[in-house]
Amino acid sequence: MTEEKFEMVVPNDQRLPFGCRLQTNPNKQMILPHWHDTYEIDYVVNSQNQNFYLDGKTFNQKKGEIVCVNPYQVHGLTLPKDEKRIAITLMIPLALLDKLNINKFDFRIQNRIFEPSDQRYLFLVNLFDELTKILRCEDDTFLRTEKIGLVYAILGVLFKDFSQPDKLAFNNYASNRIDYIKQSLEWLGDNYMYQVKLEDLAEQVKLSKSYFSHLFKQITGQTPQAYLTGIRLAHARQTIQNTDLTMTRIALKTGFSNVKAMNTAFKKNLGMTPYQYKLEQQKAGFDIF
Repeated sequence: MTEEKFEMVVPNDQRLPFGCRLQTNPNKQMILPHWHDTYEIDYVVNSQNQNFYLDGKTFNQKKGEIVCVNPYQVHGLTLPKDEKRIAITLMIPLALLDKLNINKFDFRIQNRIFEPSDQRYLFLVNLFDELTKILRCEDDTFLRTEKIGLVYAILGVLFKDFSQPDKLAFNNYASNRIDYIKQSLEWLGDNYMYQVKLEDLAEQVKLSKSYFSHLFKQITGQTPQAYLTGIRLAHARQTIQNTDLTMTRIALKTGFSNVKAMNTAFKKNLGMTPYQYKLEQQKAGFDIF
């Protein structure tokens, strides 16, 4: 089974300084949990992004909602067939942040933005609506210029009005600490199915347990255990959808100590048992083995 992996962010159109896609595929899709070292911004033009997974929690991104994924946040999507779904995804490469003199470690953007009474939110919606119109047109030099202007404006509003300074004061020394956490994320992606202790993670990067735990939460926003549970949940959900294994086998295969532990994680994070999740996916049109 595919594991959470780092994905390098590069523009899908080399004539633009960022990635920008109008998502209109009506078919069932599964975007496996992964993470970037920079920002991703998702906006729903019509219908919804169902089963949006972000840092251990799953929700439906509704029409008009903006979801901002910060650096190192694990995220993915499990989309049923939806003829009406239209969404925009913006991927912001590090090179663009450098040109804007923005350090990715200085700010954390609000993850979910849907505030119809807030004029700043409404301004963002107008920008996305204009961007949608341009993305539906045949590309040319002038439209690309408009596209760049709109995305820069969106970034400006997000960083100015919907972000907070990161609690961690980053410098050259702090950058080394980021490397520790990146190593840990990669190690967890390879070893989530085994029994993992805090001592194991701290030992991988030669840090004390207390300092590692503190640093991990500052950078990822989660405790190591919560992050690990999120990874296991993501793989359990995928296994439920793609195999005919029993719940006991699925629990053990994805790192849970037993079915009870998996049930507890599902109820806490998804509000339902694994079996109820399976039934929900069947109703949504997914082919369950």
